[in-house]
Amino acid sequence: YRLNQPPRIVPDADATAPAPPAVGATVAACDDPTVIVEAVKPADDGSGDVVVRCYESAGRRTTTTLRLGIPVRSARMTDARERELPDRGPLACEDGTVEVELRPFQIVTVRFGR
Repeated sequence: YRLNQPPRIVPDADATAPAPPAVGATVAACDDPTVIVEAVKPADDGSGDVVVRCYESAGRRTTTTLRLGIPVRSARMTDARERELPDRGPLACEDGTVEVELRPFQIVTVRFGR
């Protein structure tokens, strides 16, 4: 990934905007090393929510704790297009931490409300 996506330097356009995480700071992480955090991005609808996409890479069922390094107040599972899943309620979110169950090679998308 580092070879394909080299770091980008973005000039500070607005000094009053919140500072980005420090270099090397973890924005999102899982406690299971076989669960890979693939993307952390703002929600497409411009709401300020944060979307985290991760997948299980070892071909086994697992339950992992997903932690965000930024303050959030809620979490919900969504589909890949960030649409709420009608059969899934809100996830228990405490201090930016949620527990996620994954099937072998499953990709999950979690939307964190800010």
